[in-house]
Amino acid sequence: MLVHFRERIGTDLINQINLDMVKTQDKKKKSEEEKKRKFRRNQRG
Repeated sequence: MLVHFRERIGTDLINQINLDMVKTQDKKKKSEEEKKRKFRRNQRG
């Protein structure tokens, strides 16, 4: 029977993943805020 040992994920990789996640969430948040602003502008007439 063969056993595979997985390589440990380094802290650099985890930090990079976290940074990418934060950037993605920030972009989504800004996009949603912009949509709300545009909607409000259109509602004013």
